Amino acid sequence: MVCAIALGLAPAFAGDAAPEAPSAQASATQEAQAPSPLGRIELELALDQAEADAEHARAAALALEWLAAVETEFGMAAAQRVAALTRAGRTQRAADQLDSAERLLREALALDRELHGPLSPAQLAPLTELARVYQGMEEHPLAVATFAEAQGLSRRLLGLMNLEQLEMLDGMTESLLAIEAYDEAESRQREAFDIAERRHGPDSLALLPRLYVFAGWLRQTGKLGEERALYMRAIALLEDDGGADDPRLIDPLRRLAKSHQYAASFIDPRTMGSSPTGHLSADQALARAMSLARGAAEPSPALEALLLLDQGDWSMAIGRRGAALERYREAWLRLGDADDGRRLREAWFGAPAAVTAPQPSWRGVRPRGSEPGLIDGRVVATYTVNAQGRAENIEIIESYPEGRKDTTVRRTLREMRFRPRFEDGEPVASDHQRYSFLFGVAP
Repeated sequence: MVCAIALGLAPAFAGDAAPEAPSAQASATQEAQAPSPLGRIELELALDQAEADAEHARAAALALEWLAAVETEFGMAAAQRVAALTRAGRTQRAADQLDSAERLLREALALDRELHGPLSPAQLAPLTELARVYQGMEEHPLAVATFAEAQGLSRRLLGLMNLEQLEMLDGMTESLLAIEAYDEAESRQREAFDIAERRHGPDSLALLPRLYVFAGWLRQTGKLGEERALYMRAIALLEDDGGADDPRLIDPLRRLAKSHQYAASFIDPRTMGSSPTGHLSADQALARAMSLARGAAEPSPALEALLLLDQGDWSMAIGRRGAALERYREAWLRLGDADDGRRLREAWFGAPAAVTAPQPSWRGVRPRGSEPGLIDGRVVATYTVNAQGRAENIEIIESYPEGRKDTTVRRTLREMRFRPRFEDGEPVASDHQRYSFLFGVAP
């Protein structure tokens, strides 16, 4: 674990003295392609539809037109304009127009502070959106500071244990990871889980979504024992609420099995015995999940196929290739009874998928950009995934500095295990696969 760095963050806003920028009215005039004959309500409905359809460029243009209509109807100093500026800023961010988004969101904040002072609930949305804009700009220290400002405001307005701040803590975590402040990132995730646990109560099913988020974080940081303890806790909560046959148990059972599968990337499968902590093994978890799925009043072919896929992935991860291929064949066949079977076959079996992901050795190199003056290094390899789920015909096609990490990339690919591509229910080889390892190296 890398120690957290001292960020020394300045507030997101130092007073109200922002750089001069065109007004939102001017922005709308400059950036909208053409004036619309539609009125404010019609523009808002069109904007709703564009956002629902994920037409980001169209939504961004419509939002600027709608903002201009709001300004015309209500005036430049109206509270309605704050919400319109915020929404317009969000659409610009979604369309990757980050400079425009920043300008609109800062204007929303300045106007609301002028109208309602520094402690207005209307500032939470633009602050959070602005932090996302800074993330898009890769201005991560500024993003952390802005998320922290939003969290502080939420705690003053909504209480110390309010759940709205979890989004801000997750955002801080993303940016802290980007600047390698790992210890601080973990503190934010533990804080978020503590807030959810206190707010919902330790025995509440409402805690489960945040429990799963925190468990995922623990997996990323290698704390697999803590992760699995959370899944066992989720299983106990669901059993207490709905009994041992509750189909909701399938979710934490699958997550528990995936934690074991993840460990197979880094631990010799021959040493992976039963868990000394009393947690279910992957085989036990998946067998129980399958029993629940097949015992349902209306069994789902897609769910059974998914659990067969999980069983195959786990078997492949620990070297039981024959059992893995048989489970994959069963999953393929079961999808023949699923309403969405054709699409799922393509998604699950249309290309090889890694079921373990061992990491190349970082000895002698660093993550790109982690230190001043590092040179960008890379190794790019091509390979074939054979019908048994192994990489072969490995060829290094790019290497800089030449030869620095070729051996570790070859070793990594030989250690990886894959779910092979299937055609007509049978595994086949897949050529022209590509693997890249990017790193930084001192000149």
